[in-house]
Amino acid sequence: MELPKNIVLEPELVRLLETGESLPLWDRLRLAVAMEAAERFPETPVCLQPQAQSPALPACYLSVGKLTETRRMETISAYAAQVTVRWEPGKRPGAPALLDQARRQLMEGLKRLPLRKDALPMAVSEITGEEQDGAALVTAKVLLWAEQLPEEEEGPVIRQAQQQVDALEQ
Repeated sequence: MELPKNIVLEPELVRLLETGESLPLWDRLRLAVAMEAAERFPETPVCLQPQAQSPALPACYLSVGKLTETRRMETISAYAAQVTVRWEPGKRPGAPALLDQARRQLMEGLKRLPLRKDALPMAVSEITGEEQDGAALVTAKVLLWAEQLPEEEEGPVIRQAQQQVDALEQ
């Protein structure tokens, strides 16, 4: 996965990406949102964790909060997460117009999340945007689906079921 240079990652996520380990669902969602924000604002740092010192403004900060988890089938769970992206323009002339433009760009970017070729199985069900404390704040509710593969002793049953499904689709 090629990440834009303006994404600021925390050390643990850098380690997971460098070692090629499987990323947890929430980290994959955070990266998808960060990539969309980074494409919208290529000159702006996109931070996946709170910063002790703010990077040079403007900057994007994002957070993902887990809302619910529901088991749909034995191996498939559905999740609902709230994604929040905050774009801070700094003390620049024309900031109110920039806030409105940034808010609209972020909302459009979040609508595109399920359409990315590297996206998780997801749907964005609700997006709101507002200007708050001199920053553009966009919040979205994202529905995700994930499959947890069973332990190895159950593996052959799942493989056999998949072969039967594949045979029916032909």
